[in-house]
Amino acid sequence: MRRGSAPEHSLGLLGTAGVLAVLVAVGSMFLLGCEGDNIIPSRDCLKPNTLDFGPRPIGARYSERVTLTNCSGEAAVVGAVRFEPDVAAFVARTPERNDTLTGQALNPSRSLDFLVHFDPIDLRRYDTTMFISIGEDEVPLPITAEGILEPLSLELRPSVIDFGGVPLGSRASVNLEVENTGGRTLRLTEVLVGGSPLPDRIDGTSFYLSRAQSQAPLRNYVFGPNSGHVLSVYFAPMDEVQTQSNIELRFESGESVVIPVSGTGFRRGTISCVPMSHDFGQVSRGQVSRVSISCRASGGSAGFSALSFASGSADQFAVYGPPAAGATIGSGQAVTFELGLRGLGAPAFHQAQFVMEEIGGGTSHTISLRGEVVPPGPAETDISVQLTWDTPDTDFDLHLVRGDRQPFDGVHDCYFAQKNPNWGVVGESLDDPYLDRDDTSGFGPELANLVAAQESRYNVYVHFYRAPVGGRPSVASVSVNLLGQLAAQPSQTLNTCGDLWHVGRIDISAAAGSSLFTAGGVITSLVSAAGCP
Repeated sequence: MRRGSAPEHSLGLLGTAGVLAVLVAVGSMFLLGCEGDNIIPSRDCLKPNTLDFGPRPIGARYSERVTLTNCSGEAAVVGAVRFEPDVAAFVARTPERNDTLTGQALNPSRSLDFLVHFDPIDLRRYDTTMFISIGEDEVPLPITAEGILEPLSLELRPSVIDFGGVPLGSRASVNLEVENTGGRTLRLTEVLVGGSPLPDRIDGTSFYLSRAQSQAPLRNYVFGPNSGHVLSVYFAPMDEVQTQSNIELRFESGESVVIPVSGTGFRRGTISCVPMSHDFGQVSRGQVSRVSISCRASGGSAGFSALSFASGSADQFAVYGPPAAGATIGSGQAVTFELGLRGLGAPAFHQAQFVMEEIGGGTSHTISLRGEVVPPGPAETDISVQLTWDTPDTDFDLHLVRGDRQPFDGVHDCYFAQKNPNWGVVGESLDDPYLDRDDTSGFGPELANLVAAQESRYNVYVHFYRAPVGGRPSVASVSVNLLGQLAAQPSQTLNTCGDLWHVGRIDISAAAGSSLFTAGGVITSLVSAAGCP
């Protein structure tokens, strides 16, 4: 309604012409039309002319942009801004300087952008109208909004807890990681286990929740915004059955989250395993030797909580088909699995212990393991090259070179200074060559092996590395085995220390089962790389 308008009886004194004059004059300002004798300001000069913020979580500010245009032909100044009903959750400000709208001057047809801010402070629906005074008129802006709670943002790890088997009379615990990823504080007011309030004592229920490593009940706990917490969930079985339940966390807001929990109680027995030690003997590279282990429960159910290798070169050993951690073995029943020594890496002796921790703690079983990784035989390799010579106190070196590259290049040559270059997949040893034997005092043998050839071409060289002063010529003999078969046995007399003999070229395709050795025979001098007197 226009403020300061003439009383109804005064309009009659103006006459028809006077009334029309008033309507024309006011219409040039912000008049839409008439409703009886009340003048209604135009909302067409507001874009948008209504605002609906929709549901918004409390605790944050939300803003909508509105444009107010002076639709009249005269300059005007924005006066008071009010909300009916008056709601503290809304305020209007200019976007650049955060000023109030009051006092903002508008020339004809000019616009003013402003922001309506909504700060929901409680859980309810808001309905109000913002009135903007401009000149002699008020422009209404209906506003609706709703304050809601931010969705519960809790991440639980794990989200489901299964304790597996737990001996009667004992108690197991699991860490529960709780992360509040939302922006509001969550106040825990109640914990229910199976629908009943969490008791004051840990021995009052099968399942229990507390602060980490504590046995005090979890009460009035606060999960701050964007924060992580560690709690402890306990299980103490009452009977020899599987128990399933839910732990429910209830918050001050009325929201809740549920963690399914389960576990099985069993009467503790004893476990005996055979054998408790094993010597795998010699295991060729690329091969695996296994031994079967049998563990039997007696006097009640039993099980293992953890299985692991310890001490020594544990990475050389492996377990195959192990019992699941937490699973139980019934009285009189047995579980069987295998332990193995894997033939990996350079020739070496290995030992380790396989440790099995019983459920409930306090008892462990240790199986001692040992064995030796040895060079593979020719039948177990794609390429196997052996060098011997016929003079004492001399040193000949065998070189297996990748592709058509040259010896001593530091990357593609397998020899005494680089006995195990990495030619294949990182971490995989069977696609890499090994100089398994290196002799420095005469006769040999020197031995180079490659279990799985990944490329199609290799070259073999022999280098006369060292000889005593006045030493005589030596005859070097090489045996080349490809895909498990003898391919060539060339020999060559080398007269001078420093001589480099190109024994020959290997072309091989393990996938196709084909190989070819092409003799070389070229001798060059490489004294610079030798240890000649």
